[in-house]
Amino acid sequence: ITWWCSWLGMRGLFVFGVKSLLTVCNCGTRVVPKRQLCSRAMDSTQNFLQFLKLVGNLKHLPRTGWVMRGVKDPETVASHMYRMAMMSYAIHPSETNMDMTKVLKMALVHDLAESLVGDITPYDGVSRKRKRQMETDAMVKIAKLLGRNKTEVVMLFKEYENQKSAEARFVKQLDSLDMRLQAFEYEKKEGMPGKYQEFIDSTEGKFTHPDIMALVQEIDRERAMFADANGVGDGDILLDEDVVKIDEEEDASRREMKLKVESGVVTSKDEVEKKEKESLPEAEPIIQLDGKKLSESPDKSNH
Repeated sequence: ITWWCSWLGMRGLFVFGVKSLLTVCNCGTRVVPKRQLCSRAMDSTQNFLQFLKLVGNLKHLPRTGWVMRGVKDPETVASHMYRMAMMSYAIHPSETNMDMTKVLKMALVHDLAESLVGDITPYDGVSRKRKRQMETDAMVKIAKLLGRNKTEVVMLFKEYENQKSAEARFVKQLDSLDMRLQAFEYEKKEGMPGKYQEFIDSTEGKFTHPDIMALVQEIDRERAMFADANGVGDGDILLDEDVVKIDEEEDASRREMKLKVESGVVTSKDEVEKKEKESLPEAEPIIQLDGKKLSESPDKSNH
C-alpha cells in the first residue's frame, strides 16, 4: 500500500508539473510572443506584396529610347529584363569561370531601380553621377521591403554598376546585345532596314566575350540579308516620310534637350556637372542598409 501510494503521488506530481509547464508555455506563446510574431509576419507579408507591386510597375514602363524614337507598342523594362534573364539562363559560355547563378540574378535586378525612378536617358538632363545616386537610393528602398535577400539585391546592383567583376561585364554585354537584337526586330517589324541604326551604333565596341560576339555577328548577318532583300545597301539608313513624321511627333521638351546635347549648347546645372565630372574619377555612391555602410567584394556574392 505504501509503495502504491508513493507511486500515485509521484505520478500526480509529474502530471501536475507537465501541465503547469504546458500552461506557462502556451500562455507565453499565445499571449505575448505569438502576437509579436503575427505582427512581424504581417509586416513581412505587406512589405513583400509592396515589392511585388514595384516589380509589376516595370511591366507597364516602356523603355524611353524606343518611345523617343516613335516605336509603336515599345518593349517595357520588364520584357527587356525577362529576355536578359533568359539569355543568362540559357547561354552556356564555352570558356568561363563565371558564376552563372550570379549572372542570372544580376540580370534580374540590374534595372529594378527604374520601378521608382523611371528609365532615365541623357536627354532627361540628369547627369550620370546624379542618375547613379538616384538609382542607388531607389535600390536601397526596394531592398528594405525584402527579408534575408535585401543585402544581396543591393550588392548585386552595386557590382553591376561598378563593372569590375567578370559577371558584371558579361551582364552588361547581354544588355547591349538585347538592344541590338531589339533594334533589328523593330526594323523587320516595320519593314524599314537601317531605321534604328543609331541604337546599333551605340553598342559598337562593347562586346568582348566570344560567345556574345558570335551572337552579334549572326544578328549583323541576318540584318544585312534583310537590308539586301529590301534594296538597301550595307550601312545605309532608310529614311522616308514615315521617319520624318515620327521625328516631328517627338515630345517637344525631349526634342529640345536632344538638340542642346547634339549642338553642345547645354547650360543646365546637371550638364555642367557632367562636363566637370568627365575629367575627374567618378565617386562611388554611398550605400547604407539598416544603418550599415555596405562594402563590395566584386567576385563574391551571397547565393
